[in-house]
Amino acid sequence: GELEEGLREFEDLVKEDPRDFRPYLCQ
Repeated sequence: GELEEGLREFEDLVKEDPRDFRPYLCQ
């Protein structure tokens, strides 16, 4: 579902820039 897709996008963002995961979670 959407949650799984969101998790995939989240993992990709973490791979690109591990420092950028906090703003993404707070979004």
